[in-house]
Amino acid sequence: MQHPCPTSWKESYERAVRESDKRKLTELVRVAEEGMFLRGRDLSGSMNHQEERSEMTAAAADLLVVKIYKLGWPNPKPRWLARVTLQIAHLQRAG
Repeated sequence: MQHPCPTSWKESYERAVRESDKRKLTELVRVAEEGMFLRGRDLSGSMNHQEERSEMTAAAADLLVVKIYKLGWPNPKPRWLARVTLQIAHLQRAG
């Protein structure tokens, strides 16, 4: 399976945050999240690309806001969100 190019997750993310049609938005969010997952997997084990990793972390948080406020998903409990934030920070330090 061919992985998206490094910028494809960014393009998908930007389309998702601009979209207002809920039917299209759900798929755009899924595509953006999949692209970030695949790119993150490509970057695993590399100490490079810290800026892109930070951008993906911020984009993931933005997509969560989109899912909650545009798609009506339930807001996660703050304790859960704090735990995920700590896990992301730990993974970033581990490289």
